[in-house]
Amino acid sequence: MRHGVIISFNKDKNSGIIQDANDQEIDFFLDSKENSFSVNDLVSFSIVMTEIGLVANNLIIVMINFGSNYVLKTKENNTNIDNIDLVK
Repeated sequence: MRHGVIISFNKDKNSGIIQDANDQEIDFFLDSKENSFSVNDLVSFSIVMTEIGLVANNLIIVMINFGSNYVLKTKENNTNIDNIDLVK
């Protein structure tokens, strides 16, 4: 699983953008209108190829409001949560 912070979320369209520890921006689309995701949440996710390109799916909240207090920085470009520095 990869990790990143939600940097944009449109509740009406149920979609948004995650910025991962490598500063890549990955789109996501949620199936359900009932969710608890918000901007600045730290999430884990997988990547899948769709008709529109690579997108994040299977999002799981790791920490609520993470992005307002910390920044993700990888150790040796590895997005495994064990190899991420939390910079305040």
